[in-house]
Amino acid sequence: MNHDEAQIPAGGNSIPRRARPALGLVTHRVGGATAWWLGAAEVARQQNVDLFILNAGEIGTQGHLADERPDAVHHLIDPQRLDGLILVQWWPSRQVFDTFYERYYRPLPVVNLHRNYEGYPGVAVDNYQSMRALLRHLIKDHGYRRLAYIGGLPDNPSAQARYAAYVDVLAEYEIPLDETLVLPGDFSPESGVSAIRILLDERGLRPRLDFEAIVASNDNMALAALGELQRRHIRVPLDVALTGFDDIEDSVYTMPPLTTVRMPNLEMGRVATETLLAVLHGQPVDESTVVPGELIVRQSCGCFVSPLADVGEVSQMLQPDGLPEGPPAAPPIVPLPELRARAIAELSQSVGPAAEILASDWAAELLDTFKTAIFSPLEDARVSAMRLLAVLYEIMRQLHSNGYDLIGLGRRILFTLRHTMQPTVTELPHMRRAEAVWQQAMAFVTDVARQLQASRQYYGASYIDKLRAVGERLITTFEMTELLQLMTRELPRLNIPGAYIALYTEPTRQLARLILAYNAQGRNPLGVEGQVFRARQLLPEGLLLPEQPTVLIVVPLYFQDTALGFALFEARSEQGEVYETLGRQISSALMGALLVQQQAEAQRDMDAARQRAQAALSDLLTTRSISERVRQAADTEAILRVTLEALSQALGAEQGVARLGTREQLLEFAAEARTRGEAGLD
Repeated sequence: MNHDEAQIPAGGNSIPRRARPALGLVTHRVGGATAWWLGAAEVARQQNVDLFILNAGEIGTQGHLADERPDAVHHLIDPQRLDGLILVQWWPSRQVFDTFYERYYRPLPVVNLHRNYEGYPGVAVDNYQSMRALLRHLIKDHGYRRLAYIGGLPDNPSAQARYAAYVDVLAEYEIPLDETLVLPGDFSPESGVSAIRILLDERGLRPRLDFEAIVASNDNMALAALGELQRRHIRVPLDVALTGFDDIEDSVYTMPPLTTVRMPNLEMGRVATETLLAVLHGQPVDESTVVPGELIVRQSCGCFVSPLADVGEVSQMLQPDGLPEGPPAAPPIVPLPELRARAIAELSQSVGPAAEILASDWAAELLDTFKTAIFSPLEDARVSAMRLLAVLYEIMRQLHSNGYDLIGLGRRILFTLRHTMQPTVTELPHMRRAEAVWQQAMAFVTDVARQLQASRQYYGASYIDKLRAVGERLITTFEMTELLQLMTRELPRLNIPGAYIALYTEPTRQLARLILAYNAQGRNPLGVEGQVFRARQLLPEGLLLPEQPTVLIVVPLYFQDTALGFALFEARSEQGEVYETLGRQISSALMGALLVQQQAEAQRDMDAARQRAQAALSDLLTTRSISERVRQAADTEAILRVTLEALSQALGAEQGVARLGTREQLLEFAAEARTRGEAGLD
């Protein structure tokens, strides 16, 4: 047993007693469009399960084992800490997955995201049906028949499914497959640029004449293709339509915004977590689950009008006067209860997948408040109209918090509401009030959408400024105690209510020392700081609060090729980039503090060694036997020989030479000793 192992508390190697199951989610990143970890965290909190999210980085096309990488976290996975794993990795092959499973994950049950391998449950986006929906929109709604296609990696299952949809939809609409319109790609931006050059330069094809639309199998290639087309003064969508797949963040900010398919990452995270919990409870699960993506229609495909055309007779709704001419309409033939049920169903369908995040009675409540605003007595009209706007605001708030397009969905809801209420409004005064209320609601949707967007940008910028300021303070603090105090003070201001920093104590990364711990119980709960523990435990026992489940993001701490340790952040912020950025900032700050600390320790050791050597030499030179030999020495070199022999006998030859000091110091001591001897002082 080495010194570090001796510091592990008694029982530190035993299987920990846990109040709740604990799951691990191994992901290639927690920042960006990675809402799967948010979905997993949501289910974990609901099901009273602890969740550790390990930010493991990319596996890479070669799939090398991660042991030697400084940013490795796979080696931290332990069946004694975790009950099962969700794997969000782009495995290049089944062989690589099997190698990692045998090396790091066995015997834990696992659920794969984005990959379906026999013998292991998997959850993936329905690439085939999602691409079909996109292609059918281009052909059916726009009339495009000459569709160029930029593919993905040939051996990638997602790319294969998306290309299969392209081939099948062309056949469905009796459009011949033209190989000159099929372009190679590898999901990288560079291959998107290359595809445009092949299409225009090598094959000499012309926009609008030889091809009407370009379908890229991911957004990275689509956005790069857009830049290359614009560089050549080819207008999108006037000269050629363009679409992508994934709905990455940049897709909404381009000019024009990109029509694409939104990956259902949040829902996939939920389904994967529910599947893993079912496996742990011994319940049967499907080996393969596919979750549909969502078609996001924007301007790059040519949809300058939002897809409200799907809702009823839009042209009739948008007449300039907004009111019918002539006598009041006859009462509806269909009974009112049936009309109400039909209206609720149409409203629910109008929001598509967003219905899952709204309250179950939202459509009925909206319909009833709209009806009240139309038919209430005149003196109550203002109150009832305000009630309608309050209900509408809550719907928009829910949509906003889950990242939906407020303008598009808000208007779709209101057009559907207007359409479904028309048969029940038969008198002219009620028609006029209905139109006024509806117009007010439309303006309200636009104003709220802009306010919420401005709020998100303001608070997002404020948060980024805070993060940047914290980073600047971290990397300019070089004293370890002060650095840990700074983190304890600043991280809660970034909405991180708990954090733990552990540093490896030896090169194998098997043991770690906890240097910082704070949570709801305060700084250094249970006196755990300084404690050495098995790194695979992730935390010393007792730090997970028994009264509620905890979601922790595990981030590697490393500097260049040096592995330092790992940090665990209690996940409250939904911006995964915060944790990745903090990991890098803390790594740099710790490396600086450790170097300063090592330099100070080395200086103290050197000063102490010099003092010991000088004291030993002084003692030797003032003894009677050594003093006598020094007085009898014929010259300076003889004095040096006598001193070296005496020092070697006292300290050992190597230490004696190393700690002797400079030649000038030695001669000074010798001369002093001779003087003392001649004076009869020793």
